[in-house]
Amino acid sequence: MDATHVAIEKLCVSHIPEVVDLDLGSIHPAWSETLFMAELETRESHSWVLSLRGRVTAYIVTRVSGDEAEILRIAVTPGAQRLGYGSDLLALALEKLAEQGVRQVYLEVRSSNTPARSFYEAHRFQVAGKRTNYYSNPDEDALILRRTLQ
Repeated sequence: MDATHVAIEKLCVSHIPEVVDLDLGSIHPAWSETLFMAELETRESHSWVLSLRGRVTAYIVTRVSGDEAEILRIAVTPGAQRLGYGSDLLALALEKLAEQGVRQVYLEVRSSNTPARSFYEAHRFQVAGKRTNYYSNPDEDALILRRTLQ
């Protein structure tokens, strides 16, 4: 990864159009601009973007509740996947959450999403439960993954 052209910063209003575009091509169902704007206004929400040469390449949205946090969204531009950008962004987010006193981080992932599951397992997330028929189009279970922060 060429660190001279990479920047990670808090999500702000100017990032929203690029984040919405990235979300549309990455996650189903996609979030609207309104939902991302609402996260900016939510005190418990903590979100970051990774930009490569000035373009948003990845983002993560988390929400904190006490000593727990949930990863609500994370995506990397398809052409930039498997290059370490998602790992860098996740590592920063986990570090920032730990600094806020977060001890457990949770997320849901489609049971059939093998690439995402492998990514999270590589980052020490473990299966903590299952939500039956959580997803639709197609109907599918969600695995609840958890990571304990030190």
